[in-house]
Amino acid sequence: MALRVVTLVALLATSSIILSYNGVYGGRTTLTMEEEDVELERQLKRMNKPAVKSIKTDNGETYDCVDFYKQPAFDNPLLKNHIPEMSSSVQRETPKEVFSGAEQPDLRLDGGGCPLGTVPIRRTTKEDLIRWKSYSKPSGNFHQFLNMAPGYKADDSQRTGCFNAICNGFIQVNREVPIGVAFPKTSTYGGEILDLATYLFQDHNSGNWWVSAGLNITNIGYWPRELFNSIKESAPVVGWRAEVYAPQGEKTPPMGTGRYRYRFPYDRYPDYKTTAYFRAVRVNGEDNIGRGPNDKSLQLVRDGKNCYVVHDFPYIDDHYRHTFFYGGSGC
Repeated sequence: MALRVVTLVALLATSSIILSYNGVYGGRTTLTMEEEDVELERQLKRMNKPAVKSIKTDNGETYDCVDFYKQPAFDNPLLKNHIPEMSSSVQRETPKEVFSGAEQPDLRLDGGGCPLGTVPIRRTTKEDLIRWKSYSKPSGNFHQFLNMAPGYKADDSQRTGCFNAICNGFIQVNREVPIGVAFPKTSTYGGEILDLATYLFQDHNSGNWWVSAGLNITNIGYWPRELFNSIKESAPVVGWRAEVYAPQGEKTPPMGTGRYRYRFPYDRYPDYKTTAYFRAVRVNGEDNIGRGPNDKSLQLVRDGKNCYVVHDFPYIDDHYRHTFFYGGSGC
């Protein structure tokens, strides 16, 4: 059965650095400092659109309220003839029983978000561009805060793909919750746990790939069907992953909480208060019924240096269901 809908629940159990690749900046390395500064300003002018309102978060990021039809996604030539949609027609189940008693972070921007007809777009700074350039191989989209970073890889991460909305293509529709927003509150090591329900699914009618979040499955935006070659109709492979990055020759940073531990030596499962995880992961097929991943087809992958640990538990209980625990201190 072709996979059309992906549903996952992610634990916000870390404040470590999350990195992802987009390749938006790179290429020439022989520019003088003055030429490079001019080039950076040119890119900033192209990327940052005129705003009717700006909202600054507690993390220091600025979101500009940009006219819906002037957001960066529509600069992509592949979307020249794209007719945007404002919501998805997919009827999705809400696994409320999984979230009973679980606190969800509030991802909404202050002040009610953006006015009607506009959407929040994160303002790119010169420091962002410099940072992306320094991390352009293999990982370029550098986030200093734990955030929601869904993305796509159209060719096994070789030349295409993006996280969040850094590359032009993701169409933001929500006026209050922007893609890639930094979590205002995260879980405390050994203490309070916050969960966030996240969903990545394909609309059966349009073929667009939507991102939703929260107990009420709030639509945030989507990647249009025109961006893809291999997953226009369905996704033959789905996955959940954590990623960190360090320059060559340097120690790799912590992943997850920086620890992977059991509360007691004889415990069957890692300690959920001190170890990061994805819980209650589900994959929906064409019938929109959520099921745990096919255990026989699952493949656990980690870096060759064994710097990090990942374990798969097909069923723990009705709260955790199918869960992946992961993390480590780096090496």
